Amino acid sequence: MKIKARAAILTFLVLLMILLFSFCTGNESSKSLESRGKADEKILSIASASSLRFALSKISEEFEKESKARVIITFSSSGNLANQIKNGAPYDIFISANKLYVDQLSEEGFIESREKLLKGFIVIASRKSEVEINNLEDLRKKEIKKIAIANPEHAPFGFAAKEALERAGLWNELKDKIVYAESASQAMHYILTGNAEAGIIPLSLCTEELECVNISSELYSDVFLYLAIIKGSENKELAREFAAYLKSEKAREIFKDYGYELL
Repeated sequence: MKIKARAAILTFLVLLMILLFSFCTGNESSKSLESRGKADEKILSIASASSLRFALSKISEEFEKESKARVIITFSSSGNLANQIKNGAPYDIFISANKLYVDQLSEEGFIESREKLLKGFIVIASRKSEVEINNLEDLRKKEIKKIAIANPEHAPFGFAAKEALERAGLWNELKDKIVYAESASQAMHYILTGNAEAGIIPLSLCTEELECVNISSELYSDVFLYLAIIKGSENKELAREFAAYLKSEKAREIFKDYGYELL
């Protein structure tokens, strides 16, 4: 009886070991397949001027549906993004609102190819029903205590905003009201949250919550947006596909809806 009992226990232990081994192997196989799936997933990393936040996000969603790739976008000022690329940030595409940053990166060997993509415009923005603004002169009103613009030192649309105020002869009078944001989209946020009664932002960021008034393009230098494929990209083929998609009819309509002039 003892021998039979021992045999039964031994058989049970062997079967238990087989089951545990099978579970572990199957689990590892599952993890391996999952990891392989993630490894095979195509991911495109884009560094973009924040003025494209709404338009590019919408276009990227359409591209993802058609290409089955995943698009990750970092929005910031063009100057900040250029510095990130210089410091080794692994972007595949850089979309800048200033040719200077693309030129600098190209001279330093970071750019594979480049092209002029769009022309942008600036507007005066304020929250609806807050204060009536019909032109730049209205920014002098006492009700307007703060005016948000992107930092002109590294944000091209901020530079355009300052330039428009200077050419209109209003900069010296209004400069104490100016609140500098890190990017154009942050300037928009300042207005939306009431941290500034008004601001000068890209037309492309004028949301339904804002009242926007056009600024004559004669008051500021043209703001062009440039697309560059990064030389160190490991996804150059996918980057080229996306660059081509930006010229598709669907993408062009979206850009147009957000107030860009297509080149």
